[in-house]
Amino acid sequence: MPIRLAGLTSGMDTDSIVKQLVSAYSAKKQTFVAQNTTLDWKKDIWKDLNTKINKLYSQTTSSLRFSTAYAKKTTAVSDTNKVKVTAGSNALNGVQSLEIKELAQTGYLTGAKFTKADGGKVTGSTTLAELGLGGGGVISVGVGGKTTDVVIDKDETITNLVGRLKDAGVSANFDEANQRVFISAKESGKDADFTLVGSDGNGIDALNKLGLNASPDTNALLQKYGVKDTGGNYDQALTANSIAGILADIEQRKTENAGLRADNTAITDEIRYLGALKEYATAYKSIEEDAGWNNLDSSKQAALKNYLTMSKSEIDGLDEAEKANREAAIADLKTEGGWDDKAFAELKKNILTVDKYDSDVTAHASVQNVGNSDKDDLLAALTSDKLAALVSGADVTTEFDAFLADKADRVISLNADKQINDGAIAQNNAENNKYSDIAAFSGSTDLTATANSIATAIVSGDVSTLYNTGATKINGSDAKIMLNGAEFTSVSNTITVNGLTITALDKTEENKPITITTATDVQGMYDTMKNFIKEYNALVSEMNVLLHAPSAKGYQPLSDEDKEKLSEKEIEKWEQKIKDSLLRRDDNLSTLIGSMTSPMSGTYEVDGKKYTLASFGVSTSAYLLTNAGNANSYHIDGDADDELTSGKANKLMEALQNDPNTVTGFFQKMAGGLYDSLSKQMRSSTLRSTFTVYNDKQMDNDIKANKEKITKWEEKIQKIEDRYYKQFAAMESALAKLQSSTSSLSSMLGN
Repeated sequence: MPIRLAGLTSGMDTDSIVKQLVSAYSAKKQTFVAQNTTLDWKKDIWKDLNTKINKLYSQTTSSLRFSTAYAKKTTAVSDTNKVKVTAGSNALNGVQSLEIKELAQTGYLTGAKFTKADGGKVTGSTTLAELGLGGGGVISVGVGGKTTDVVIDKDETITNLVGRLKDAGVSANFDEANQRVFISAKESGKDADFTLVGSDGNGIDALNKLGLNASPDTNALLQKYGVKDTGGNYDQALTANSIAGILADIEQRKTENAGLRADNTAITDEIRYLGALKEYATAYKSIEEDAGWNNLDSSKQAALKNYLTMSKSEIDGLDEAEKANREAAIADLKTEGGWDDKAFAELKKNILTVDKYDSDVTAHASVQNVGNSDKDDLLAALTSDKLAALVSGADVTTEFDAFLADKADRVISLNADKQINDGAIAQNNAENNKYSDIAAFSGSTDLTATANSIATAIVSGDVSTLYNTGATKINGSDAKIMLNGAEFTSVSNTITVNGLTITALDKTEENKPITITTATDVQGMYDTMKNFIKEYNALVSEMNVLLHAPSAKGYQPLSDEDKEKLSEKEIEKWEQKIKDSLLRRDDNLSTLIGSMTSPMSGTYEVDGKKYTLASFGVSTSAYLLTNAGNANSYHIDGDADDELTSGKANKLMEALQNDPNTVTGFFQKMAGGLYDSLSKQMRSSTLRSTFTVYNDKQMDNDIKANKEKITKWEEKIQKIEDRYYKQFAAMESALAKLQSSTSSLSSMLGN
């Protein structure tokens, strides 16, 4: 806006005069501003209503159309300290017997305290070498049948090692305050448990120095591994021989698994390569059949391949002139081949795919020979196919498809081989896990001496020389319950059986089962119906208040000048008066209310008999109709929360107790009627969007049209103002000249 210094000569308040002169035009603009403000308010009111109606439609009535919404069940248990039970809609009514035999447990290892080799405190940055560890040891982490080897690096820190244990599939943490490592399974249950095994002497040493070689129960070890002599006493030598055999078997299975994993690595490489070969074959065939490609001679084909397969680093290494030459050469070859952008992009992708295959095969020695051989077979197949096609005129597909089909069969065969290997590995791991309490010693270089040490320890009852006595391991286990004499297990303490969700809290005593009583939840069904009526009442009440609101005749949205004269409270009161009346006598709102009240007052047939809401003690109160907010609202006889009907007998509850199927059947049909009626109101049209009960499209168009009018009036007012200011400026200039002439004349006359 230009800076105007008007009225300096005349002394006139030019701004006020111009404002008065354009006031009629400004009033016209304000009319459209007020209309848009009103439309914005009206749209906000409709949007809020639409959200509530949409909820009633898409959630409440949509659900209440089906019997599952009313299929409420309630349960009671005889001992809430031991179990929590909830019943789903499909749970059977009756009394059931429950015994909790075992609780699910997450595998958890609390490591023993450990220190540096010099006795100092360990921190996360302490290296394994500072604990007295050398490199090269292996800790095997077994989780869910999968084993991951963690190779000890003496220069890595405790924090880094803990991170690698996490990567192996467990949760792990080093607690510096307590100088312990804590490890747990990620999930509860027997199959999710974990094992830590030193795969060799250095691995066992690592577990011991990290405090992770947990001491098993001595009696359990004795029962499991101890061998008795003819006199019935545990014999150390016999026990040592037995343990030596077990350790040897464990080591054999570990060796076998190493070979199987190596096989799987080769299989995975070949499957990956065969997938790349299929992409290569498809890309190669597309290039060979590309008309533009065949327009180029072999030297130009080679040049284009070279340009397109240059790596980013190679391109970056070119100077600007070389880069420009490369781009120009590509553009010329593209033109000569006759490719448009899309076709050329496809060609480039295929060329890069072919090039990538060659580099990938070269990079993997295990598949290099077979990869190159298969490529030669592929090229031969394509050539043979093309020759045959020239003679017969057939499509170039037969041998190509046969070649790929053969490779697809190979992938299937390889996956089958890998599956067999995985099964063998899992079986070996499962067998070794049976001996997880001594498996850590299987990698010992002197198996006989190790077996003697273990036998001596468990027979004497002192295993402190073998394990970290300050470490404890709780094994993962499954929950086990007996429901009506049948056994059920779960990896967690929550088990779902035939509609009952049972959360076990504690084991039951022998021969003292818990009683579970399941029954129909009449109160729950009643609350569902009551909540629906409450939601309906609140919505219809709000709509009726808006429809029958007092008139706001004479009230218009305030202009900025008007607001300057009023307080914030006065402005708020003025605007609220207008907002409250915006849907007064609105035809659309009236139609919508009718579409809701009609299904609610309807008659519906259930099992050959006709019912209304009044049949179940639910009705409107005629004497309340004078209050717009209560018009069309329903009241349940005997509802303790409704002061108007709380003193009456609760007919709805009585009906639910005596004949729940009839009541729920009626409510299903009534909810369906309301759902269908609202569905019709929410269909899209040229005036409104889908799932919208008001003409949002029309309102948006009106708002847009008004904004355009406001802009035009603002431009018009600006032009008129500029014209008036220009005229006043001319007047001021003339007055200034006159004043100057008068002063000069007076001076000449000696005045």
